[in-house]
Amino acid sequence: MSHLVKGGNVLQAYYWAVTGASALRAAKIVSPHLVIKKRQAQILIDFYEKTDWKKGGSRKGHQGGSRPMPDEEFARRDDLWNEIRGLNARNYLERLPS
Repeated sequence: MSHLVKGGNVLQAYYWAVTGASALRAAKIVSPHLVIKKRQAQILIDFYEKTDWKKGGSRKGHQGGSRPMPDEEFARRDDLWNEIRGLNARNYLERLPS
């Protein structure tokens, strides 16, 4: 966790970052307590739990691992990424049904 302080008028902010398996564990722990970010947490959990294709490869035509990522896995990840982008849009809360 990091602490940020900005300028003369003290504005305190904290952020916490986790990656990989730690992110999955954290999402499972906090998900029941989330309201606004619950869907994002569920997408993260689904991403890790439903991924059969692990590290060690790359998308066709891109530099990376020794084996290409299957087209279906790339499409699934792209769909999840687009859903996260939509959920993180600034007007997301305004678009929620009443």
